[in-house]
Amino acid sequence: QKFYEEVDNVDFVLDMVGGDTLSHSVDIVREGGKIITLIPTLSEEQKQKARESKVDLAFMESHASGKDMNSLADLLSKRAIKAHVSKTFPFSEMGKAHKEVESGHTVGKVVVTL
Repeated sequence: QKFYEEVDNVDFVLDMVGGDTLSHSVDIVREGGKIITLIPTLSEEQKQKARESKVDLAFMESHASGKDMNSLADLLSKRAIKAHVSKTFPFSEMGKAHKEVESGHTVGKVVVTL
């Protein structure tokens, strides 16, 4: 589903995707609402769109710890959460994997196998 066709007038969005997802998020946040993105590639167009919509848009850097990764691994092993794998690449195609992620059009994770 296209989230921006299903929801509107929300107070807050935590964006972990960027690109088009971030741009569409501006459309669904109410005036005075807030978007925090974990993706450091805010375009001037996205910033301008947020200003015009009177939406507070900010980048927040995040850092994962070993403890956090172990907690996620535990949840994955218990099937409490499920990771969606968009594409899998062999290590020899690492460049293609990077380009896939940089396209901003992946849904889920890109996996590189060893």
